[in-house]
Amino acid sequence: MPSNTTFAVLLSSLRRAGAADAALSLAHELADESSRGVVFALPLYNVVLQALLAGGAEREVRAVLEQLRAAGLRPSAF
Repeated sequence: MPSNTTFAVLLSSLRRAGAADAALSLAHELADESSRGVVFALPLYNVVLQALLAGGAEREVRAVLEQLRAAGLRPSAF
């Protein structure tokens, strides 16, 4: 599995390149991985949240925030 940094760079690059659909799709996949117990670092959570927010995926944002808080973290990019 690629590292947190690799996923964060890829997701950020997709968003900046205007590939909103691809970024949102990857953010959904990462959110699903997180719900299955895969541990992400705070910077990746922040990038996933930004992509989901940009894509209007409010329900998924709430779920990721719950996962983040359950891991004992707080979003730092908001």
